[in-house]
Amino acid sequence: IQATPDVDVGKENIWYAYMYDVSDAVHAEQRMQQAREQAEQAATVKAASLKFAWDNAVRIRARKRIKENGTKVYEIWGPLFFGSTQSFASKFDVKNDPSKIEIDFIESRVSDHSGIEALERVMDKYIDEGKEVLLTHLSPECQGLLKKANPNFGKYIQSSIEDPRYHVVTDLMDAEV
Repeated sequence: IQATPDVDVGKENIWYAYMYDVSDAVHAEQRMQQAREQAEQAATVKAASLKFAWDNAVRIRARKRIKENGTKVYEIWGPLFFGSTQSFASKFDVKNDPSKIEIDFIESRVSDHSGIEALERVMDKYIDEGKEVLLTHLSPECQGLLKKANPNFGKYIQSSIEDPRYHVVTDLMDAEV
């Protein structure tokens, strides 16, 4: 605080002004500390959310059952992508499975090139053992992705009215699309 030469502010007023400035500085530091703590908490929550999402995404599952005709069905649950390929491959028992295998994607989809390669490797193992493989409940997009990567996939895909359809919500009318 500065006093003009013709005004006597007095020692008490200067003391109070100094204390006020110190108090403001302390409060500003406390507010900055609170902001840092809130930012750390937000970062922790974001990191935990990402970890949770990743852990759930890579957790691909396969429910196994045998049909009346002896075909073993692997019902795949969860996305097949680069993060789940190792887990996907470990679900199958090529040596001990019967001669007919169905891989059912009703609750799954092939999402990227790594997923395509993982599926192709599993299928090749069955084919090398002389076993029949059938892929069911692939969405039209997944079917197209697989056939584009390797036209031979077409021989193993069984299309059905029950195949999943994924739609994107837009603000366009059907006629505009």
